[in-house]
Amino acid sequence: MTIRYTCSQCESVMKIRDEKSGTDAKCPKCKTPFVVPAAQPTADADAESPDDFPVDMPFELTPDAEIPEITETPQLTPAAPVSKAPEASPGRPSVAELMREHEASKKKETAKKADRQEQTAETDASTGSAADMLARAYQQKRESSAKAPQKSRSEQRAEEERMAMMTFVRTRLLPGAAVLGVLITTWTWWVNREIYDGPPLYAVTGNISVSGSAAEGVRVEFAPSNPGPNDVVLSASAVTDSEGNYELMVYAGVYGAPAGTYVVGLVDSEGLPMQVPDAQVQQTVSDTAENSIDFQL
Repeated sequence: MTIRYTCSQCESVMKIRDEKSGTDAKCPKCKTPFVVPAAQPTADADAESPDDFPVDMPFELTPDAEIPEITETPQLTPAAPVSKAPEASPGRPSVAELMREHEASKKKETAKKADRQEQTAETDASTGSAADMLARAYQQKRESSAKAPQKSRSEQRAEEERMAMMTFVRTRLLPGAAVLGVLITTWTWWVNREIYDGPPLYAVTGNISVSGSAAEGVRVEFAPSNPGPNDVVLSASAVTDSEGNYELMVYAGVYGAPAGTYVVGLVDSEGLPMQVPDAQVQQTVSDTAENSIDFQL
């Protein structure tokens, strides 16, 4: 059988085994000491289950009451009163009111921003239109100043005469002057040209190489060897090209050399004489065979 006891201090309901009846115990919740009362059976006590009791603590969690030996009567200290939570100040706005005020302020800021944008657009439009008007006025003024002033009849006639003279100079005078210059140049060359009236000339060609490479810019001199008192002394010369080839000529544009024996001299591109092999110092220009003379230095 179980004893059902209610604490006088915290009003907690405890269930204690009947063998603890008459012993001292403490409330497990507020530690208030008490004496376990005797069990009082009722007619329907056995029919009730422990779960039917309206207790504050579950049956299985109710610990066994500890019954210490009490030598002196403890002094009971009254429990401190539970302070109530402070009530909200009646003048403080609620969260809903704060949210409504926030939404209203956002709407006002949006409307102000839209008004500012509209005013800025109107200002830009007015400024642009003023700038366009100034640009058009400046363009009209420039076009009006660019127009040629009205000329008198005499000025128009003088202008026409100048245009006719410029056309004549371009179409008649300049081409005629160019043709006249060509004719004068040709006549001067014809009068001052050197007319060759010496012995027959025969083509003389060849190649000059130094250490197996083509010698460019080498001057070749063929001077007559032991000419007679009645012989016409004619020397022939040439300058080698990038491949070392040369062709003798007696005058500018007059190619070849008279038949006979010549002494050969070579001068490099820097004006220094070059050593000619002894076997090639003297060369003969033939009037019957091909004259191809190479020099390998």
